[in-house]
Amino acid sequence: MNAVNPLEVIRYDIICVIMKCPSREIPLHPFLFALFPVLTLLAGNLGEMNLSAFFRSAVASLFVASALFLILRLGTKDWRSAALLATFYLLLFFTYGHVYNLVKNQSLFGFDYGRHRILGIVWAVLTIVGGWLIVKRIHLNKIVTMVLNLVGFLLVIFPIVQIGAYAIVQSRNAKISRSDSAQSSELILPQGQLPDIYYIILDRYARDDILKSQLDYDNSEFTRALEQRGFYIARCSRSNYPETLPSMASALNMDYLDELTGVESWQENISSLQPYISGNAVRQLLEALGYQSISLTAYQNLQWHNADLFYNPATSSGSSQFSSVITPFEAILMRTTVLRIPLDLQTKSMGEFARNINYPYAEHVQQQLYILNKIPELPFLSAPTFAYIHITIPHPPYVFDQNGELVDIQTAEEGFTRNQSDGGQPGGYIGQVQYINQRMLDIVESLIQNSDQTPVIILQGDHGISGSDPDAILNAYLVPEAVRSHLYPTITPVNTFRVIFSSLFGGDYPALPDTSFVPGDVGQGYELSNPSQHQCVPQD
Repeated sequence: MNAVNPLEVIRYDIICVIMKCPSREIPLHPFLFALFPVLTLLAGNLGEMNLSAFFRSAVASLFVASALFLILRLGTKDWRSAALLATFYLLLFFTYGHVYNLVKNQSLFGFDYGRHRILGIVWAVLTIVGGWLIVKRIHLNKIVTMVLNLVGFLLVIFPIVQIGAYAIVQSRNAKISRSDSAQSSELILPQGQLPDIYYIILDRYARDDILKSQLDYDNSEFTRALEQRGFYIARCSRSNYPETLPSMASALNMDYLDELTGVESWQENISSLQPYISGNAVRQLLEALGYQSISLTAYQNLQWHNADLFYNPATSSGSSQFSSVITPFEAILMRTTVLRIPLDLQTKSMGEFARNINYPYAEHVQQQLYILNKIPELPFLSAPTFAYIHITIPHPPYVFDQNGELVDIQTAEEGFTRNQSDGGQPGGYIGQVQYINQRMLDIVESLIQNSDQTPVIILQGDHGISGSDPDAILNAYLVPEAVRSHLYPTITPVNTFRVIFSSLFGGDYPALPDTSFVPGDVGQGYELSNPSQHQCVPQD
């Protein structure tokens, strides 16, 4: 009798399943269980992760499930057993990292069981014993396959619904009409060449007096250096809102949010402000004057995808201290699997690869360096340009020291976890302040020297640090004298472009009251800040 070719058996079985042979059921559960961890991770990080990383992870998971399924089919010669074995092994593969995180450094009666050498042995025993029970002891029938398929569908449907709801909201928000404030005043082109305008946001950059009083750091050397280059420093400036999205939506539309949106629902879904950021009034007005718009930020909710020049650090190649192309999404996913063992052991063959994955802020570092290195190139573009630039420094994670060198992962993570009060870990925050200070001085010099005429440069924090005055921010302006004469120490971002449009372009944008909002009681949104609680004396 001729030997049976196993590949021919698989080919026949696949054809039979596709043709819906009555004696066969389609075991889909291995693929559903393989997709579940990837979908769950995406659903928990909507708006923060690059979708390309999700697709790569999904394809890789399905490939592993398919290969495992076919290999087990060759061994068991039965689709149902192969499917159940594949699902069981996939569960072990994708849950190891989660279980390890729960038991890490745990002990019982002096026995340290929260270690790879212990948990790894447990997983090996489960693999062998569980596989034997499935093949030898469990009676498989179509009911088992149907139940597992149903469980798999239920598992993936929840993150899919969450992702779908997010997509619907984003699509609905994208249809919101742009701000009408762009049409509220006729602007006049000034004589001569239009100056380039750089609106540079340094996330969570606090005011000098706050750095001194809360973190005992004297930042006057930096602000004096800016003044020597012609900047006006608004010594008592504060942000209008204590978070990035509302702060940016307000500043870029030159209005307070309740007036801008007409509703207060944005406080329940802060991402609904994204259309007001990408289709903002400042951008529309400048584009109408002939400016080309530039978007340069890694924060997805701040990106202008339809800008004239859209730079996406997540997909652009830039200088980095990491050779790996692994994204944070993929790194997090890998560290929840059995791959956690070789990654933590960092064997010689896995050394560089493990280092890149175990450093969870690798992509953040690459993106911030890309932005900082891209800014000096902008003056060589055809003028005039309006560049919106958001840099997530000195905001945590605290990965850069004062010289721009990367801190070790433990220091970075400690800096992040101790950031609840900012006063608990001044080293991490101050180190990044010192680093971004030097980079900004170099960038400012480059922008000025490589521009045909002195550009307008605005260096501004979107909000401050936690503490007694979380709205106190850096706010510095390099502007023509016609604009400078209308600046004042307490100006807030909502009035930044009102002054510029009125003084430089002849518009009629009277200043609004400089008001700041702070978080109210739990669940109560924002409330007006009490100015008497925030004393500030302008220093010369």
